[in-house]
Amino acid sequence: MSDDPVASATRAYRRAEAALDARRADLADAIGRAILIDNRRQADVARVTGYTREHIRRICRDWADRQAGRGEPF
Repeated sequence: MSDDPVASATRAYRRAEAALDARRADLADAIGRAILIDNRRQADVARVTGYTREHIRRICRDWADRQAGRGEPF
């Protein structure tokens, strides 16, 4: 390990990015399931997440593609 503060801050930043990416994938999965499986309303999910209904539609489309094996995982 180095005592270099720039290297240390960079490692911490990369760890935070990885954690954010994982949480973003979890949120997309929850949104996809809520709307496409549990039949929750887009407006309700939009209210909770702060996302637009169009963004939620994109998330759901991507989620459905991944479930069908057509999309790239996050």
